[in-house]
Amino acid sequence: MASLIQINNQIRQLLQKNKLVEMFYFGTPLDLMDRSDIKYPVVCFDIQDFPQNGNTEQFPYQFWFLDQIIEDYRNDEMVCSDMLMLSNDFTAQFKQSLSDSNLSSPITRQRITADTGDRFSGIVLTCTIYQPNTFNSCQVPNGTLDNNYSFSKEITDRKS
Repeated sequence: MASLIQINNQIRQLLQKNKLVEMFYFGTPLDLMDRSDIKYPVVCFDIQDFPQNGNTEQFPYQFWFLDQIIEDYRNDEMVCSDMLMLSNDFTAQFKQSLSDSNLSSPITRQRITADTGDRFSGIVLTCTIYQPNTFNSCQVPNGTLDNNYSFSKEITDRKS
């Protein structure tokens, strides 16, 4: 079973490789707006809760694929189209990269436009990752075995 950090790092790796994405951020767009170094197009992703159903862990994610729009909104349709294609490409790559997990069906997409100092438009993608969890106590670290646990000391959310 992959940890949340491992899943998030997998997401980061896919976004890092995408030549259209200038920046990615773990958090909501509202969290991101406090920063002065935003580079568009940007992808924000966040997870709010961790439901469980029997022996299945659920990771409900939201992704925001966002790009700036010009003052009179003339490029809004183009930005929406580009961000929809970017979200489709990401979804296809993400589905292929999941080893012991499954991506929910249906995946929902919703258009978003906002003016929060930066005018942006894009797509909000909502999906859930399902993965089995046998709740096997042999997987708990006991100080003598590594058990493939991955604890991150530093997380970088921007491309460098």
